[in-house]
Amino acid sequence: MKLLHEELTYKIRQCIFEVRNEIGAGYDEETYHQGLLLSFQRHGLPFVSKEKRPLVHRGALIRNFVNDVLVDDKVILSVKCVPCNFLRAHYIQLFSELKLWRKDLGVIVNFGLPNLKIERYVFHEKEPRFVEKYEYLAGQIDQAEQDAVTKIRTAIKEVAAQHKLGYGKVTWRRIMAAELNFAGISFVRNTLVPVHFAGKLIRTFRLRHFVVEGKILLMIVALQKAVDQTEIANTQSYLKALNLHAGLVVNFGKSEVQIVGVRAAHGASIQPSL
Repeated sequence: MKLLHEELTYKIRQCIFEVRNEIGAGYDEETYHQGLLLSFQRHGLPFVSKEKRPLVHRGALIRNFVNDVLVDDKVILSVKCVPCNFLRAHYIQLFSELKLWRKDLGVIVNFGLPNLKIERYVFHEKEPRFVEKYEYLAGQIDQAEQDAVTKIRTAIKEVAAQHKLGYGKVTWRRIMAAELNFAGISFVRNTLVPVHFAGKLIRTFRLRHFVVEGKILLMIVALQKAVDQTEIANTQSYLKALNLHAGLVVNFGKSEVQIVGVRAAHGASIQPSL
């Protein structure tokens, strides 16, 4: 089976090995970046380097993305130089750039290891599926809280319809903030959560998530397989500290949007396992 852009990616790999063999190991990312540009020129590969592109939602600038190299207007090359395997943040960056530039193939290379690490990623944007679980909120919230949940759900559906999937959690939080503002839905972020122990305030914790209409805690994650127990447990802790009844955890995943309702914990405290 023929690989996507097989001939072009073969030439890109040739240039990568050429740069590493000639320059050697131990230099920084920019050194290898500049070497690659000269190698592409030498081999007649057209490219654009450090192109900036804004992501905008409802007229608000969400953030500016800058890719490393776009080769032949087909393949985004992401250049790294780190003394470890690729990190989750590196993949999220590449997915975001493929999505925003509307390209279907990315190549990521790490010059920071004794042996070159090269991976390729095919990106196909899909209409997101929705998986929603609200059973833990049934009969537990009042009408005003139900109305706030409905507004949040509508906003989530709207941003997913416009942008599909593929961005990281920080970008989705900014998109959701722009959508809530546009829809006239009040919310607060960077709330200071009081943390008490033994009846004393030991510190305040800055919460990166949203409190919507003073009633619902909205926690946003991204590119996870599923909402896990960590997010649910964290949400319950924040609800207790803020004296709120309910929250939503939203995962803008790779192929689906998951929305899970979480209610404040009641009853027995968590016990350590043996």
